[in-house]
Order: sequence, then structure tokens, then C-alpha cells
Amino acid sequence: MEINYTWNFKAYDRELTNKTIKNVHWELIAEINGNIEKVYGCINLPKPNMNNFIEFEEITKEQIISWVENSMSKLSDNKLSENNETELEKIKYTLKSRLEKIPETNTFIPIN
Repeated sequence: MEINYTWNFKAYDRELTNKTIKNVHWELIAEINGNIEKVYGCINLPKPNMNNFIEFEEITKEQIISWVENSMSKLSDNKLSENNETELEKIKYTLKSRLEKIPETNTFIPIN
């Protein structure tokens, strides 16, 4: 079965001087067969290109997802694992590992 991932965004830290989003407080939810695991975090976004500036009120969830995933998908020298995984790959692996530990069925043995 395929794992379904859903992004939620809890808060944004904005630069008051130029009205850009500096940090995104996120939650990534993984679901398979009704079992759910979550990871929370905060990511610092790179400074935006002011030529393509989007007003805060006009930003869509899809744009935030794209910005967060792009930021998490870059290899960072100080955050590399032995397998050269991106931050996003590590997070999804953690969620997948947690979901795999959840048993698909529960067996109850009656006590007499």
C-alpha cells in the first residue's frame, strides 16, 4: 500500500520590514490503512526573489508546500546522513518506519 502524506502549517514567522515569510512551522502526516503518524518542525525559508513577490494574503497552501519541500530537498553539508539523504527523505523514512511498526491486526486471547 502507498503512504499518503498531508502537510499542515501551524504558523508563519514574517519579516515585518519586507512582509516576507521567514519561517514555516509545519506538520507532516503520513497515513496508511487508517494508521497515522505525524512529525512537526520549523524550517527557515530562503529570501524570496522580490521580482516574483506574492502578497501574504494571496499565498496558497500549494505554494507553501512547494517552498517547504524545495527547502527540505536540498542537500546540506551539515545535515547529511551517511546515505546523502535530504531532510525531506529522512522525515518520510522516519514516518514510514513508524507506520511499519504498527500491527495490522490485534489478537486478543480471552482470559478464563
